[in-house]
Formats: sequence, C-alpha cells, structure tokens
Amino acid sequence: MALGLGQIIWIVTQILMLRELNVVQVLYGSLGVLIVVLACLPGVRQYFALRPDLLLSGRPR
Repeated sequence: MALGLGQIIWIVTQILMLRELNVVQVLYGSLGVLIVVLACLPGVRQYFALRPDLLLSGRPR
C-alpha cells in the first residue's frame, strides 16, 4: 500500500510542478490508486497478515 501511495504522491507532485497533464501520468496515477485499493481488500490483507505462531521460529508450533 505504501508503494501505491508513494506513486500517487509522486504523480500529483509532477502535475503540480509541471502544470500540465500527460496520458502517462494518468496511467501511472491510476495504477497507484489500483495498488492502494487492492492492498485494502480483506482477502489480500488476510493472505499477507503475519501469523504469530511463525514470527519467532519460522515454523509452525
């Protein structure tokens, strides 16, 4: 999710500094939004959640 937010911030900064909008900026901005939305889905968050039983030893107890 942090990568998606970073990408959105980068694109918005580019647009503000250059004062013009390009198709590539829209494409990459949309990709950043998609990354954030997908990272917030419950199934994705559950799949990548840290399991407490694997944190210390690296294998299930």
